[in-house]
Amino acid sequence: MDILDVRDELFRHRPARADIGRAEAATTLRFACAGTLDRTVGAASVPVLDVPAGCARAVGRLARQITDLFEIPVVRLSAESLRVVARVPELARRTRLCDSTGRWVRGLPPPVVAGDDAVLAGAWRAAFLAAGALGGRGRAGLELLCPSPETAMALTGAARRLGVAALTRPGTHGDRVVIRDPADVRAVLGLMGASRAAQAWDPALRRGPGEAAVSGALHDANRERASQAAATTTLRVQALLADPPAGVPERLLATGLLRARNPELSLQELGRLADPPMTKDAIAGRLRRLLEHAERERLTR
Repeated sequence: MDILDVRDELFRHRPARADIGRAEAATTLRFACAGTLDRTVGAASVPVLDVPAGCARAVGRLARQITDLFEIPVVRLSAESLRVVARVPELARRTRLCDSTGRWVRGLPPPVVAGDDAVLAGAWRAAFLAAGALGGRGRAGLELLCPSPETAMALTGAARRLGVAALTRPGTHGDRVVIRDPADVRAVLGLMGASRAAQAWDPALRRGPGEAAVSGALHDANRERASQAAATTTLRVQALLADPPAGVPERLLATGLLRARNPELSLQELGRLADPPMTKDAIAGRLRRLLEHAERERLTR
């Protein structure tokens, strides 16, 4: 069962209740937003919320939730990002992005944490669509790369309330929530709404031909570094694509879009998806030049 199949099944899931949809929207915003509402637009500084959701389906889903559940209009900046300008403080308050003093809240909102099983499953569904990974390359299990320790703790607690054993592992660029037991992986997939994936998923099938299992400590350390680097690059690229600087070569933008749309894939896997295919070093080089170009543009403003 490929992770793209899992996400396809989850994207087609429709929450049965409004509070589940609100929990999904709040969780998605918690993963996508950088922690500020202030931004200069035109000649004035107004509260704005830019959301690099990563792919067209995620943007469409979040846009519908904000519009339908909160009755607040959104603007799609691109296929991968959207912007909220009208009633931004209201949206931040209702999704608990900010507290009553306007301070950014790092964990999940209390109504989500205290919700019933369907609300907790909705939060997990949104988190997985935002930053989930499933098995692959000799490892079994399910992981979420979270934007803060508080978010990781909230999702770990939610998993345990749902009867699923989850662990939190700290990292430099974000804590990971990890589910290792195959039965628990299948259980959480089913709870999120990916019932076909839950039935089809088998950790024994995730290892490629000729791949041997890697020793735990070394494998975890190497994977931690690669995961952190990929997550950091993805977040920077998504933020850049929300407002691309002038003069960026199309080939660099195309590679950036490929990274943003496939945050869970390795550089080697991204290279296979490129047209024409490229090596992982070529992909890494283009991403590096894209970010360097954006940094030069920022310094000259």
